[in-house]
Amino acid sequence: MGWFKKSLLAKVYFIPFLVGAILLALSAFSLWQTNNALKEYNTLIDEDFYHSQQIDHLNLLFKRQVQEWKNVLLRGHNSSDRQKYWQAFEKQQQNIQQIAKELQPHLTEKEMANELKSFIQTHQTLFSKYQQAYNTFTQGDNDYKAADKEVRGLDREPSALLEGLQNKLSDNSKSKSALLASSSLTLSNSLFITTLVVLIISLSVAFLWLKALLIKPLRALSNHLFALESGNLEFNSELKPREDELGLVSKSVIKLQASLKNTTDSLKAVLQSLKQSSRSLSHISQDISRGINEQHLRTDQVATAMNEMSATAHEVAQHAANAAEAATNADNSAQSTMGIMNNTIETINDMSKEVSNTSDVIQRLEEESKSIGTVLDVIRGIAEQTNLLALNAAIEAARAGDQGRGFAVVADEVRTLAQRTQQSTAEIQDIIANVQNGAHDAVAAIERGRNQTTEGVEKVTKAGESLQTITHAVEEIRDMNQQIATAAEEQTSVAEDISQNLHEITDIASTNSKNADKTAENSHNLEDLAKKLEELVVQLAK
Repeated sequence: MGWFKKSLLAKVYFIPFLVGAILLALSAFSLWQTNNALKEYNTLIDEDFYHSQQIDHLNLLFKRQVQEWKNVLLRGHNSSDRQKYWQAFEKQQQNIQQIAKELQPHLTEKEMANELKSFIQTHQTLFSKYQQAYNTFTQGDNDYKAADKEVRGLDREPSALLEGLQNKLSDNSKSKSALLASSSLTLSNSLFITTLVVLIISLSVAFLWLKALLIKPLRALSNHLFALESGNLEFNSELKPREDELGLVSKSVIKLQASLKNTTDSLKAVLQSLKQSSRSLSHISQDISRGINEQHLRTDQVATAMNEMSATAHEVAQHAANAAEAATNADNSAQSTMGIMNNTIETINDMSKEVSNTSDVIQRLEEESKSIGTVLDVIRGIAEQTNLLALNAAIEAARAGDQGRGFAVVADEVRTLAQRTQQSTAEIQDIIANVQNGAHDAVAAIERGRNQTTEGVEKVTKAGESLQTITHAVEEIRDMNQQIATAAEEQTSVAEDISQNLHEITDIASTNSKNADKTAENSHNLEDLAKKLEELVVQLAK
């Protein structure tokens, strides 16, 4: 159980675990009791319902048997029908006896078993009397009145026995159900009360357990830490030794108290030394203060000279900025001029391309003109051949007279030549259209060349203007440089005044240097003391 003493978590979870185990056991017991009650109820339902159902079945069979007897009397005038109904009557007799005898051992109540036994005996006796009546009926010329008189009212006793047995089974089932319900209710109430009592007791024990385990030790630990926070290092702890996590915290707090007490004692000794060093530094600081006052006066003079120098330097800076701005403008103008020149070159190149295009267009126009001459030659040849064929046709027509069928071939040739003439005419028209388009392209190309030439002139003009701007900017830069030179001369004069004041400041600084040496020595002592304090603080932080 050593782990239990050393683990706060195990102690905290012990009571909830114990309560859970008890509640689990109660739940298991309740489940077991409920299962038993359900089994008893199921047994009651299965057995009593089955018994009741069998009694109802017996009653029904008995009524059917009586009905078969009536069929014998009313419908048994001929031997075949009478025999059929009587056999049905005997069959019902056997079924009733068999079911009743099988049911009798299952009736656990002695009184109901005896009643069923009485029914079996009565029913058996009744069958004998029905047999006698049947014999009377068959031997008495089918006198059903005489036969019925012998058995009249005999079926009432068996029916009464079955109905009484049925009522007793019903009453028995109701009483058992009521008893089971009462037992279940009593068990449920008992389990509820038991669970409630166990839960109250468990919560009370858990509260007392947690109070002793956590609340009291935490309260004591809180009081101890509050005392340390207030500076009471002589506080007597109420913490009790224990082996769990809370005990480890308590031990750490006690160690912290001892460490703080030792550190405080050491700090008191160190503070005494610091007080002595502070007094020595106080006297030295007074000397340094007087030297600083003198130095302050000289510094004012230096500050005045520096203000003048600053103003002059500001003016120099302003002129320098203006000069830079003018130089930037000049550079921008130069860049703009360069861009314009480049554009001018591109424009000239474009003009050259357009001139080349114009040359190509004119060349195509010349080639198309040649094509026109060729086509005209073809047309001319066709025309000559057509004239010859026409002449031949005329001659043949004169010679043949009515035999002019051969002129059909000539006519076909004439038509073919006519078609070729039409095609050549169409080609001439297309060529003429191409010539016209080429002429139009040449005009457009020449027009574009003229426009681009004008644009080149304008850009060159702008380049000249930009160069003129650059010239003015350069002149402004030259003037500003002259102003900068004048300002620099004034700054030189102010710098001489500053140099003189600095010599005087140097003398005062020598005196302050000696005092600073003494201050450095005392500062060294303070540094050693600070190191000791640092070591003590490190120990305190561990």
